[in-house]
Amino acid sequence: MLKTKDICNKLNLLATSLKQLFPHGSLTLNHNNDPYKMYVLIVLSAQTNDKIVNRVADKFFQRFPDWKTLSSASVEEVYQLIKSIPFAKQKAIRLIKGAKIVLERFNGQLPCDRDSLLQIPGIGDKSASYILVYLCGKNELVLDTHAIRILKRYLGIETKDIVKTRKQLQSQCPDVDFKTLSLCLPQFGREICTARKPKCSICPVRFHCDSFSKRRTVI
Repeated sequence: MLKTKDICNKLNLLATSLKQLFPHGSLTLNHNNDPYKMYVLIVLSAQTNDKIVNRVADKFFQRFPDWKTLSSASVEEVYQLIKSIPFAKQKAIRLIKGAKIVLERFNGQLPCDRDSLLQIPGIGDKSASYILVYLCGKNELVLDTHAIRILKRYLGIETKDIVKTRKQLQSQCPDVDFKTLSLCLPQFGREICTARKPKCSICPVRFHCDSFSKRRTVI
């Protein structure tokens, strides 16, 4: 079991390496840091491929360009535009309710604190972290599927409770650049530390990786 200091040091090393590897970070949802578009795309992307979401988004934003138009829409109107996406009916309901809440409680602005974000339908812990990083510029850790897989391999830790893991890492390692990790880990996971057959031979942190150190005798 790694000590807290060792975990923090390894995370700092990973952040530094990924910043050099992916200086512009990673962004697969086409929201251009627009709060309204960011919220809509986050809700639509749940259990859905980002490429599919981006294809649907263009027509959606033409029909509903802002919080006000979305808040006054009917579920059927929204559903018809997003029906190619899984769980479209539920997502349509969340989007309309969410738009109303943002207008009524937050004056048409996505808030930059986690507790407030969690009041909005369709936003869970991971989505809140995403907004806090991309919109608010905060030093938060976004634990998506790529990040979870990479940190389990790299640190050799279990992440059965994702929220608990995020809280522990941020609490124990407050000086780690979690923002950079959040921006870069998805691309690192797609290109190098892939789910199947990770490309360890070109990984810049392989000699610090718990998984690699256990397997390198047969690599």
